[in-house]
Amino acid sequence: MDENDDYEKETLTRIVKDNNRMLKAMNRREKTRNFFTLLKYTLIIVFLAFGYLQVKPYLDSLMEIYQKVGEQSNSISEITDKVGEFDFGRIKEAFVQ
Repeated sequence: MDENDDYEKETLTRIVKDNNRMLKAMNRREKTRNFFTLLKYTLIIVFLAFGYLQVKPYLDSLMEIYQKVGEQSNSISEITDKVGEFDFGRIKEAFVQ
């Protein structure tokens, strides 16, 4: 019975050590995966921020142009409204006489 107990202890110790080794390897892989995931998202955020800063001056100038075009279209609308109110018949009468 003593031999059987020693064999069981040895087997159990071997299994526990093997499980511990596997758990440590899994923990190491998980830490590595977490590090690279964090690195990936950090690089994505940095590149997006850098790209936005590079494109921002162009976007600002486009917005200025868009606003100027909007202002000019408003003034053209005002002019056409005033022209619509103008009586061209009076000018025609002035030249016909």
